[in-house]
Amino acid sequence: VPACGPSSRGNSNSLPTGLRSNVKLKQVVEKLMCNSVTKRPRSTYKQGFETYKLFLSIHDVVFVHPLISQDILVHFVAYCQHNLFLKFSTIRQYLCGIRYMFLDMGIPNPFKSKCHSMNRLKLISNAIRKVQYIGKHFLSSAFR
Repeated sequence: VPACGPSSRGNSNSLPTGLRSNVKLKQVVEKLMCNSVTKRPRSTYKQGFETYKLFLSIHDVVFVHPLISQDILVHFVAYCQHNLFLKFSTIRQYLCGIRYMFLDMGIPNPFKSKCHSMNRLKLISNAIRKVQYIGKHFLSSAFR
């Protein structure tokens, strides 16, 4: 399980000097961020984020914050389903992990944008869920 701490936080230069120099308050914020997710989901989130970075490197994409788009996420989800044989629930956790890690780094929620919606990602995710449900239902009815 990844340790929580200042090394994983975003750029504090965006804070006014008075807040940036308040070490005690900074420690409280870091502890709260660390406690925002329990160990088990945090571990899955970290694994999902590492898988995302690996996916980018496999496809010769250099990970530069904030490198994320709906198209990249659609391909990442397809990669998880087709190449890693992950279930919908795990893929959803991985997406939550990507969101969490970006927020932890001080980068705004990559899934919220006034300019772009994630409708295509939602469609692909729903398709994976449906395909897995149909396959599971087919197998269970075949053995009755």
